Amino acid sequence: MVLLASLLFRLFLIPSVPVRATTEFTFRGFKGNDSEIRIAGEAAVIKPDGLLRLTNRASNVTGTAFYHKPVRLLETNRKATNATTVRSFSTRFVFVIIPSSSSSGGFGFTFTLSPTPNRPNAGSAQYLGVLNKENNGDPRNHVFAVEFDTVQGSGDDTDRIGNDIGLNFNSRTSDFQEPVVYYQKDDPNKREDFELESGNPIQALLNYDGATQTLNVTVYPAKLGFKPTKPLISRQIPKLLDVVQEEMYVGFTAATGKRDQSSDHYVMGWSFSSVGENPIAATLDLSELPPPPRFDSGFIGRYGHHACVALLLRHVQKATATRRDSGRLGNRSSSQIQIQRSLRRHRWIQGDWDHRNRRVRNGLQRKTRQRRSHRCEEDHSE
Repeated sequence: MVLLASLLFRLFLIPSVPVRATTEFTFRGFKGNDSEIRIAGEAAVIKPDGLLRLTNRASNVTGTAFYHKPVRLLETNRKATNATTVRSFSTRFVFVIIPSSSSSGGFGFTFTLSPTPNRPNAGSAQYLGVLNKENNGDPRNHVFAVEFDTVQGSGDDTDRIGNDIGLNFNSRTSDFQEPVVYYQKDDPNKREDFELESGNPIQALLNYDGATQTLNVTVYPAKLGFKPTKPLISRQIPKLLDVVQEEMYVGFTAATGKRDQSSDHYVMGWSFSSVGENPIAATLDLSELPPPPRFDSGFIGRYGHHACVALLLRHVQKATATRRDSGRLGNRSSSQIQIQRSLRRHRWIQGDWDHRNRRVRNGLQRKTRQRRSHRCEEDHSE
């Protein structure tokens, strides 16, 4: 009887130790991992290499890809009067955005925390496959998204320069956003801007610290020989606690807009961890990932130099017409930066077309020499 009473005392009066369910995974390419990724819309695993494509360049489409199991993100700290906090997590991914052959592309993609492993009825274009016109801004969405935006403005009366990263809570409108730059390793105050739609692999690292409610976002060209020590975004986001539920799905969404606002959105590799107090997602080395898709710039052959200049002028006009109130990076305005990006893009495309011209010309000359040689051999044999 005494033994039974002792057992009952321990059962009801001594609090049980909660099980700390954690999640950790790494995808270096997605070949053979189809069952672990839940895709919808235009998303697909491209074989044989195993690239995860979120959207193609069709107009007004969406695509989503989420890890197949939910991640426990809320935990109760019994030492702090049962206070509930968002668990620390870390994720890293390498992506490529290839714009439409006739424009600068769009719309963009997100890394998303969602209560469901898909986003049914989500809209394309500025909704990025996350929300739609009816539920935009609804606190019942329970959605948090890190937005990689590639379209200037978006028809919402904003003056965004269209190459930025934003933090979105239950809404397509970012609470906070920053133009895309990375900071030099040897000089943390020196920043370099680059294009999300460069067609080259880009690495993103997101670290959330539950103790301080701080999210750090670092984005940089994957070909760099170093990871910037200073993040692009380092911000406390206490409202994340009001958004996430106990279990959430982690993954990606993407969308295109009308014909001149569409891009291919690819993910080459992805790692995630919520293990321990300071989780660190596994590193992703380019040499271990599937080769990136090629940037086809053959449209210059169809439209020629004048079309390229017209495209450049359109970018310059849009950049000049829109300025951000706080859009100063160093001593340069956002419009100046947009013009410089457009000039670099024009020079890159024109240089690539010159290279294609030389390659085609050399190929034709080589075939002509081969035909002449063949004719000489036939004449000699006769």
